[in-house]
Amino acid sequence: GIVVVNSAGNEGNKPWKYISAPSDGENVLSIGAVTAGEQRASFSSFGPSADGRVKPDVCAMGQSTILSNSAANVSAGNGTSFFALLIAGFVASLKQQFPTLTAKQLRDILIRSADRYTSPTNEYGYGIPSYTKAVEIAYKDYLPLGKEVEGLQASVYPNPISNANGFSVR
Repeated sequence: GIVVVNSAGNEGNKPWKYISAPSDGENVLSIGAVTAGEQRASFSSFGPSADGRVKPDVCAMGQSTILSNSAANVSAGNGTSFFALLIAGFVASLKQQFPTLTAKQLRDILIRSADRYTSPTNEYGYGIPSYTKAVEIAYKDYLPLGKEVEGLQASVYPNPISNANGFSVR
């Protein structure tokens, strides 16, 4: 029931440029690095997995990433560990929004929301995921309209629109 998110690795510009365990695990989300211009960061490790599956699964910004360093100063750094945290937060947010979804469903939604989903590569995986698209996929494929989801409630406050106008919030 746990979604495992792992860095693809920082070996992309070394003689052994490939991902390794645990990133090549079948149910592990392997995350590659891209630049602010959405180009693969040169240090980001490549796929495929040992058995030929597309890896990394998705990518996020990992080069010149703005972060707080160990001295509590704001600086920029490079590394797949930085952006694996971005994707871990992405998945945690999806799980919070859709608590009834399984780890497998969350992984599927994340991958299908990515910009290269229809044409994955071993440099970018399925691409850069979109939270907006992920939410759309979750509602469309896993939470059909009209199906009640036990335990989920939403409150909008203050609500500037009255129910007399026929507006509802789901």
